[in-house]
Amino acid sequence: MADLVAHDGERIARALSNGRHISRNGDGWKTFCPLCNSSSRRRKPRATLSLTIRDGKILVYCHRCRVDPVAIIRELVSLDLLPNYFRNSSSTLALVDEVRAATAAVTWKGIAKTTDLKVLHQALLEFFKQSSKAVFAASARQVGEYARVDRATASRSLGRLVAAGFLEKVTPARGKSAATWRFRISTDQADRDAPIQHAGRAGDGLLQGDPCFSRGDRAGLSRSVPPFDHDLFRCGKGLGPTKGRIYSLLVRSMTTDEIAKEMDYKHTRNATLHLRVLGREGLVRRLGDGRYERTDVDLDSVAARRGVLGASERQRARHRVERVRWRRWSSAFEHWRRSGEVVDPETGEILEIQHIPGKRGATMRAFRNRILSIRATRLEMTEAPRQSPGAATPSSTNANARSKRRG
Repeated sequence: MADLVAHDGERIARALSNGRHISRNGDGWKTFCPLCNSSSRRRKPRATLSLTIRDGKILVYCHRCRVDPVAIIRELVSLDLLPNYFRNSSSTLALVDEVRAATAAVTWKGIAKTTDLKVLHQALLEFFKQSSKAVFAASARQVGEYARVDRATASRSLGRLVAAGFLEKVTPARGKSAATWRFRISTDQADRDAPIQHAGRAGDGLLQGDPCFSRGDRAGLSRSVPPFDHDLFRCGKGLGPTKGRIYSLLVRSMTTDEIAKEMDYKHTRNATLHLRVLGREGLVRRLGDGRYERTDVDLDSVAARRGVLGASERQRARHRVERVRWRRWSSAFEHWRRSGEVVDPETGEILEIQHIPGKRGATMRAFRNRILSIRATRLEMTEAPRQSPGAATPSSTNANARSKRRG
C-alpha cells in the first residue's frame, strides 16, 4: 500500500474545514473534528483536531471530544478522505486481472511489442498494485528501472500504450512531481489492433528469417507472455526480452510447436531460432522426445560473461544522481521565479539578479539557457589571453606590415 505524504494531510485538513480557517500545528494541521457535533448553539465549532502525517501514517487527536483516534480514522474513511485499503485492494486485483485479460485478448504487432509488454506487466501493473489507487504516479525513470529498459525507451513505450488505448495520462510531469496515469479497459479493440506503427522494411523483422509484408504487418505476433525478470534478458549486450519470454515459458518442458503457439508465432522456426541461441548459452537443452527444458546454469554467470550483470543496479544509481541533480535545478528555478536571482544549481553561486520574471517567460528552458549563457561568457573571459600594455596586437602588426610594403 502507498504511504501517505504531507500533501495528503493538508488535503484532509482543508476538506474537514469546509472553507473555514485552519492553522499549522508543528509539522501538521489544526482543523475541525468530524465527530464534534454539539447540539448546543453556544458551543461553536472550533479547530480542535490535530492532524499530521508521520512516517507515511496519519496521526489524529481531538482536544475537545477526546474520542479514540481509531474512530476518527474510521470516520475519515467513511467520508472518502482516506482510502479503504481493504476495498481498494479487491478492486485493484480485479482491475489487474482485467488488464491482463485485455492484453491477452489482442494481437500485439511491431518491433517494440516485447518492450511494451514488459513496461505494462513489470512496471505499470506493479505501480498500480502498490498504490491501490485508480490514478497512480510513475516517472519514465521508475518505469525503466522496473522494466529493465532505458528512460528514453520507457518514455516511448508509454506513449505507444497511450496511443493504443491501454493507458491514459491524467497529469503530465511538472517540477518534482511525476506524471500520473490511469488504465483504460475498453471493449472496442480497433484502437489496439496496431499499437505500434512501423514501416515495411526488412529490418522490422524480429528475426532475420521473418518475412516482411507491404502493409507493414509481419510474422511473429505476440501474446502477453510475461518476460523473465533478469539482467541477462536486457536489450543490447543481453539476450533480449523475447528470449526471456521463451525462457519463462520453460518452467515445464515444451515442444517448439507449443512454444510457437504460446508466443503466437506464425512459423515454428521463429521459436527454433530463439531456442538455438538459448541452447548455445547453455540455458536450455533438448530432450530425447524433442521437447525443451531449462538447465541448471547460473544466470548470473552468463550475464557476467556478456557484460550485463548489475546493469539494472547501475541504472538505478545513475537515476539517483539524475534525480538529485534535477531537484537542485528545480529548486534554483523556483527561487528564480520568486526572487529573480539566478543561482547556479551546481555551485550555489548567485550569477545574476534580474527582475521577477513574468508568467510567460518563467520557463525552465529560459532559466537553463540563461545559466548556460552566463557560464559560457565567464568561460570566454577566463580563457581570453591577457595582453600586456606593450604587447603588439594582431591589428597593429598587420598595419606595420602594410606600411613597410608601401615604403
